[in-house]
Amino acid sequence: MFSLLAQSILFNPTRPLASTGPSAARLAQDLLHQADACAERDPHRCDELRHAAKMYLALAR
Repeated sequence: MFSLLAQSILFNPTRPLASTGPSAARLAQDLLHQADACAERDPHRCDELRHAAKMYLALAR
């Protein structure tokens, strides 16, 4: 889970590392969209992406 969060933050140079507000919500939204896209193929990865989105929002607040 942590690796997914780290990859989303480190490999997306358009977003600041410690952001709040709309950009933080955007990253969480992207993670949730990815989770929805892979829900049927890989339920474990889906859970990891959802958890990563929740953790990112908790850190950003």
